Amino acid sequence: MVSVVALAGVVAASGFFLDRKGPKAAVVGPIENTETGAWFCPHGGIGGGHGWVVVTNPGPSDVMVRVTTFGKGGVRGLSSFSVPSERQVYRKVPATEAGAASEIEYFGGRVGAAAVVQGPKSAPALAGERCVPSSRRTWFLLDQPTGRDETSYAVVMNPFSSPAQFDVIVRTEHRVISPRDLTPYVLPPRTSAAIPVNRYALESPGQPTVTTEVIQRLGRVVAGSFALTPGSLRAEAGESSQGGRWFVPGTDRGDSSVLTVLNPDGGRADVTVIRQGPTIQEVLSGNEGVSVAPQSVLSFSAKHMAGAGLLVESTNKGRIAAAAILAGPGADTATMDGAAAAASSWLVLPTLPAGGGKTVLILQNPGRAPVDVAIRVIGDNGSLQLTGVGSRTVSAGRTVMVPLRTATGLPVSAIATSKDGTFVAAEASYVGNGTGYAATLGLPMTGLG
Repeated sequence: MVSVVALAGVVAASGFFLDRKGPKAAVVGPIENTETGAWFCPHGGIGGGHGWVVVTNPGPSDVMVRVTTFGKGGVRGLSSFSVPSERQVYRKVPATEAGAASEIEYFGGRVGAAAVVQGPKSAPALAGERCVPSSRRTWFLLDQPTGRDETSYAVVMNPFSSPAQFDVIVRTEHRVISPRDLTPYVLPPRTSAAIPVNRYALESPGQPTVTTEVIQRLGRVVAGSFALTPGSLRAEAGESSQGGRWFVPGTDRGDSSVLTVLNPDGGRADVTVIRQGPTIQEVLSGNEGVSVAPQSVLSFSAKHMAGAGLLVESTNKGRIAAAAILAGPGADTATMDGAAAAASSWLVLPTLPAGGGKTVLILQNPGRAPVDVAIRVIGDNGSLQLTGVGSRTVSAGRTVMVPLRTATGLPVSAIATSKDGTFVAAEASYVGNGTGYAATLGLPMTGLG
């Protein structure tokens, strides 16, 4: 096993999606000239809460991992461990402050990572998010609720060795706000921060949607969101791209979702919303569609979403971003990021606490031909054979839900792969009777199935 001393010479300045190779780095010991990289998790936290990072290794060799946790005071913890081949590993991380964040560096192979936050015993709601592989110039945070009894934060982390400066823009249906004290915001190296969005914009009649944009000026940052609503926690990995077409997987339990569409450009974006269910797809936005004004946002109520996903498309070449708030079986809700592209292979990480619960794998096929999807399940002790899990055919324009039931209820990761087409994969989970509910989009990958 490579020692921590051997790893100390490696600093992963950025991470990479699972279908890319990380930068070569000069290191000491047997991992020289092997793949390295990092995942960044601006997951947030709550007083009395609990946090975990989940690291899954779908490859053929063991991978060394180093987890660094950050808060407003700087580095809060550091640990190194090995993730065996075809295993997932849970590690506790601090999650008691709104700006809590974690970095997962990997050495000698490729892994995927996600973060999970659970509230205290008195309010055990659940939040989960996929981690992101690098910093970006612009981050869009689409789930920033600031209504009555709601609190929302933009969680921004600077895990790098140089100070960072960034601007923050807050948008509603009718306002674009550039707070003077956030233009720019200076974030010291190796720290993270929670920016209270309620201080700058409150939801009101005619303006029920609040979003945030984080724009780098100097240095590099990674941004996400953390939200507290009655009975619920939600975490979101920031979106860094815009496109004309988005795919938003749904849920197996709740019947309604709230879709948020952001148009940060200078022209109006005309949008069509299509529900892709298990047996039928239908237009939800009416014959005329919906229109998002320039530099604006829009919320759209999507009904009958149990077992369905959404296809969100700009019909006039406008560039948009999209995400949904999913209803769970109880009071807890979850944020589901949109995918700007389908892929032939996905690694989908759990959104459960370490103690487990119930999980469903979501497979959405937004294409025009059916796809056959092979499913492989990985747990703490290796690959698992689960009843009813192995392969699924997903018809064109349809969504399929695959329960991932283990004998113990412990969380698992899934690798979903198709040889004949592309699709979108995600996971939704809940504990108890729905007091904790979370969901996340998968991570695209190739060559590791």
